Amino acid sequence: MEHFFRYSLSTLLFALAVFVLFVIFVLIRMIIEAKHIHVRNIRLSLPELDERLEGMRIFFGSDIHAGPPLREKGMAKLVERINMLDPDVILLGGDYVGGHFHGTDYFYPALKNLRATHGTFAVAGNHDYWETGNEMDTLMHEAGVRLLRNKNACIEHNGAPVYIAGVDDLWAGNPDLLKTVEGIEQSEFAVMISHNPDVFAEGLPNDNKGGFDLALAGHTHGGQITAFGKWAYAPTEFGKRYLNEWRIEDDVPILVSNGIGCNGFPIRFYAPAEMHLIELSRGPEKIEDLDMGVDVSIAARIARG
Repeated sequence: MEHFFRYSLSTLLFALAVFVLFVIFVLIRMIIEAKHIHVRNIRLSLPELDERLEGMRIFFGSDIHAGPPLREKGMAKLVERINMLDPDVILLGGDYVGGHFHGTDYFYPALKNLRATHGTFAVAGNHDYWETGNEMDTLMHEAGVRLLRNKNACIEHNGAPVYIAGVDDLWAGNPDLLKTVEGIEQSEFAVMISHNPDVFAEGLPNDNKGGFDLALAGHTHGGQITAFGKWAYAPTEFGKRYLNEWRIEDDVPILVSNGIGCNGFPIRFYAPAEMHLIELSRGPEKIEDLDMGVDVSIAARIARG
């Protein structure tokens, strides 16, 4: 009996030790994933890309949620990292504040220091409406950023036109895809930005009213806290379809980013913070993750189903 008791006690202590180590592992990983922002280097190859756009570098970042840990120093470091990537254009996917951490005081002063050849363009997210409201337009303008609400802008890269279209937020705004594409020629390269990826579910315009070669969104945080990357709750009506990563729908590559910041506590689990640098290339359609050395377009097509 005494032997059995000792055996049971040692087993219990061992199980308890394993559990404590597991909890420590989870907590450390949560903090690291939130603090360390990965730069995902992507090469997007398209067969009909204008040769003048070869090598064009598009930066995309979403869901910054300025506040702890992205206060003054954190935002300054983030802007410095983005500028060091030397992008041709910077695209921002909404939710620059969130959680009522006075994010407006941190985000907008840093925003004016972003540098890109063709400038910075942004769309609004639900938290921007809820916490910044009408002040957002003025703050964006003062920072030198073009805020796109159901409208598009045209820039030229090496003489080739590039349309950047931004649709209003699905939850807090009034999205209108048809208005957003007005004036876009189907033959020209065009990028669609939406904070909420659910806007894409009805299909991206791809006819004589304008077509798209790339669509970008955030909002979901990749679930932020997931069950080891296998399952997560995310604010999308379409489950894994728009949880994160790449999709190809109607021949349009769609990226749903995990985002840079966090909503609520600054923790993540198997949904690391990320921002993307997308390099355009002419060739057979392919989405290459240059850091991992893999073609993710195959998985993107499978995920559509």
